Amino acid sequence: MRHFEKHRTERIGWLRAAVLGANDGIVSTASLVVGVAAAEPSRESILVAGVAGLVPGAMSMAAGEYVSVSSQADTENADLDREREELATDPALELTELKQLGLALHNFHDLHRGFLRASWAETPGGTEEARTPVPR
Repeated sequence: MRHFEKHRTERIGWLRAAVLGANDGIVSTASLVVGVAAAEPSRESILVAGVAGLVPGAMSMAAGEYVSVSSQADTENADLDREREELATDPALELTELKQLGLALHNFHDLHRGFLRASWAETPGGTEEARTPVPR
């Protein structure tokens, strides 16, 4: 059976980089502008300082985040290549590894179900339906 649900987790690194970069850019540019405004309150000086800090700061942050996200992608691709090679050279060991991961995931789901049951049982005014066990 094919899985048709689309996930966008491959883009989460770029979103994180954009949010953190924008936040850093706003804080550093605002700090620069406030510092210049305290020393020289003319409009022209404040505007020049803001633009002079904004443009190179944005370029620097964009380059830094690009390198960060690209490095993470390279590391993940190297791990995938290693797994492909291990699968080609020792498929039995890889099958054992997958079975162990499946067992760990199954145990995690059992733990999560137990937590949900305990949480629902302690919920004041919870319905009987909410207290029924979670189907496997």
